[in-house]
Amino acid sequence: MIAEKKNIKKQEIPVEIKDSGSGKSATKKPRSKSREQKSLEKLKAQVGELKEKNLRIQAEFANYKRRNEKEKEELSTFIKIEVLKNFLPLKDDFSRLHEFLDHEPEKLSEGVTLIVKKIDQFFDSYHIKEILAEGTEFDPELHDALMMQPVENDDQDNKVLQVFEPGFTINDRVIRHARVVVGKKQ
Repeated sequence: MIAEKKNIKKQEIPVEIKDSGSGKSATKKPRSKSREQKSLEKLKAQVGELKEKNLRIQAEFANYKRRNEKEKEELSTFIKIEVLKNFLPLKDDFSRLHEFLDHEPEKLSEGVTLIVKKIDQFFDSYHIKEILAEGTEFDPELHDALMMQPVENDDQDNKVLQVFEPGFTINDRVIRHARVVVGKKQ
């Protein structure tokens, strides 16, 4: 008998299901998941993975933005510090010059000359150049016309006659326009 049990194969048992509406019964065999169900589960798993990837990418981008902003802020602070460190000797010279005003007025001229040279060196170190304006053709990209002055000579028409305030550029970019008087032929 034991030998007979080993040779018995599992057989599928038909299950009878009654349809309550029609009174008919149908026989169905239990079967594994259909291809559609497997495909659907696979797609759901892929969607879940893609959602997770998307969330990770969004978090990485947010972190990148925060780091980038922080680096910009640190760079800006560093640049300010460097500029101010180079400007401090000029402040010291002005303080010394102020002391000489009361005690030794004759050294005033020497002090002013020294300070102007240091300012020029400071500007050169940052590639800051003065806009040459007087006698040149008026250029709205470089000059701010404060007034127009009538001229009789054609050579002075649309030319800068006087500079009220010099303009400056840094690497060919205007940081302050020259404020000028422009000649206008009547």
